[in-house]
Order: sequence, then structure tokens, then C-alpha cells
Amino acid sequence: MVKGKKRSGIRVGVIGLNMGKGHVRNYASSPDVEAVYVCDLVPERREAVIAECGLTTPAYADYREMLANSDIDAVSVALPNRLHAPVTIAALRAGKHVLCEKPMAATVAEARRMVAAAAKADRQLMVHFNQRFSPEAFFVKSLADSGELGDIYLAKCHWIRRRGIPRRSTFYQKATSGGGALIDIGVHVLDLTMWLMGHPQPVAVSGCTYCNFGPDLDPVFDVDDHALAFVRFANGASLSLEASWASHVQGEAIGFELRGTRGGARRVGSYQGEYRVFQTVGGTFVDTTPCAPLPPVANAQHQFAASIVNGTPNPAPGEHGLAVQQVLEAIYKSAANGREARVS
Repeated sequence: MVKGKKRSGIRVGVIGLNMGKGHVRNYASSPDVEAVYVCDLVPERREAVIAECGLTTPAYADYREMLANSDIDAVSVALPNRLHAPVTIAALRAGKHVLCEKPMAATVAEARRMVAAAAKADRQLMVHFNQRFSPEAFFVKSLADSGELGDIYLAKCHWIRRRGIPRRSTFYQKATSGGGALIDIGVHVLDLTMWLMGHPQPVAVSGCTYCNFGPDLDPVFDVDDHALAFVRFANGASLSLEASWASHVQGEAIGFELRGTRGGARRVGSYQGEYRVFQTVGGTFVDTTPCAPLPPVANAQHQFAASIVNGTPNPAPGEHGLAVQQVLEAIYKSAANGREARVS
């Protein structure tokens, strides 16, 4: 429980209600959350979320006023990418725990400042990598962590759309987003796969980016609509990544593949996906699909609240977000320079 607060749970604010609507809904159903507050510049958005979720707490137009409320213990930052770092750091300095939307920041330097601010404030900093929070993902993670797959030496991941460029310019202008398809959807499968691999230390990246379809939608489009990368890790493992908002393909595909010395695993399909595990048992190839009911997995907001109230581990700490940010920045650097980039 939060020190000095005699309550049944914490009080959480959500800053930004475009991406943040889902945060509000999840917090409202958490047994560890006593009250939810909302903040957004647009009155209509505030009123719609308040009505939908039946909130009775004060609402804010200015996040600084929300952070000044000492009753609020934690906040979700669900703003455009360029605002993640300054608002997160302000919240940590105000003594709030923070769940920040992905990508963690626009640059590695910003991500480092966020991690340092959390350490100095002694507050939780979590990144909303929501692809981790499924029973199937936790099943594969348990296999990997238990050694059932052996040493994972190779991985692949992708999120490819036939046509799926966001319609808001904040997503496809570098000044507000920091990048395009890579930093919007590629970040999800990159994080998921690195997490399943046990977060080895990335050391070098080769990357390519393309911009073939976005400018037809809007002349101000100045980010990647397609990106590819090859990542090398300090332990000798490697990972290939592809992310695309628009391609001439059959349809949307989201997935990963792990290759280990004792077994492999993959996820293929779209949002639901199919998970399969490949092993050799007694000299026989055995392919399995988890089909029995798997243990339920609490969503990111529930786990964030539990980590504050009950002291359970932070499931997606800022340090993980920093490692992902390092890879993203190195991909863009490699693509711009036409050669391998060291991760720093």
C-alpha cells in the first residue's frame, strides 16, 4: 500500500484520453484502484469518458493541475510520443508512479532521463507493452524461463499491414511521433520478442526504412511506412524484425518465432494469433498448441496497480523500455547511414 495512505486501494489519473480510454476502463475494474481521474484538453472527450465509466472524481484540462493533487498516487501517460518524457518526468517528480504508453520516449536520451527520474523519486515506472499481457504469451515466457526451449539463439518478429496507416498526423510526422511504423507497431513485437528471449543486451543493428505509401495520404508524411532490421545481442543471439503500415501483401500479419537449442515457439496470425511449440521428445518431433484453458493474465493496468499496492514485480519496467528504445534508435541510425550501427 502507498505509505501514509489508509485506503482500500490507490487513486490513479489518466492523462490523454485518445489512447487513454482503455486505461480508464481497466483501472475502473481493478480491485487495487479506489478512484480514477481523467485529464484531456478536449472537454467533449473528458465528458464522454466520464459518462461511459461513471466517474465522479474531478476532471482536468491541464495535467499539471492533476499532478498537484496529492490524493492521486499514480498516473498513466497516454499522450503523443513527444510528450511522454516531459510529462512522465514531471509526474515522477511530483511523487506519482507512472505507466507510460509505448514507445517509452522519442529518444534514448529521454528514456534514460525517465529511468533516472524514477530511481531518484523511488517510484514505479512501467511501459505499456500490451502485447505481453495474454495467457499465450505468458505460457511461452514460462517455457523459455524454465529452460524448456534451451538457449534461444535466434528470433524473428513482424507486424505487417496491407493498408493500415494511422489517420492522425501526430502518428506520421517525426516532430510529434519520433518515427513511423517501426515506432508505432514494430515496437510491440520487438518488445514482446526481446522479453521472451530474456532481454539480452543489444549491441549492434543493421536497418532499412522505406516511405512509399504515406506521402500519397498526406504530403506532410515524413516517417517510415516500412522498416526492416537485424539485431545482434551480446550473448550471440540475433533477431530480425519487420514492421509495415502498408505493403502489397495478403493481409495483416502479427507474429514472432523463437529458435532454441531444445525447442522453438511461434505466434502467427492477426490479433488473436495461434501459438505453437516445437520440441523433440525421445527422438520424435512433437508440435503442441496450447488448447486447454490457460491461467488468466491480468491486464497491464491491473498489474501496474498491484505492483504499487501489493509489491508484486513491475511487469514491464522502464529499463526494458530503455533497451527497446536503444534498438529503435539504432535502426533509424543504421538506415540513415547505410551501415551497421552500434547500440548505445
